[in-house]
Amino acid sequence: MENLNNLTMDELREFAEKQFKPYFVSQWEGETKASQLVIATCKLVYKYYNDGDRYDKKSVNPMGTYANWIRKHCFKLIWGNDYELKLRHILINAILTVENYKDKPKVWTIYSY
Repeated sequence: MENLNNLTMDELREFAEKQFKPYFVSQWEGETKASQLVIATCKLVYKYYNDGDRYDKKSVNPMGTYANWIRKHCFKLIWGNDYELKLRHILINAILTVENYKDKPKVWTIYSY
């Protein structure tokens, strides 16, 4: 696997899309922890780049639920002011760990906390 830290965010998103393809589901969040991680990660990235929504700001959107689910069930999130750095951290860690969860049943739900 290439050094993910050296990729631009666009390149990283393209790479992630290929890595995540086996775990995408057409409805809801799937039946595995891997699918949940992929859906939560993609929602965080998509909502930021398309709507400007952020999980670290109070708003009416459910962004915090996705981030909290990842933090509680998969890996630690990083803190700081650079939101794109936070997203890179989530994306890279999701790429590196998603296969660990492919045979694990889903945990709770990414949609509510």
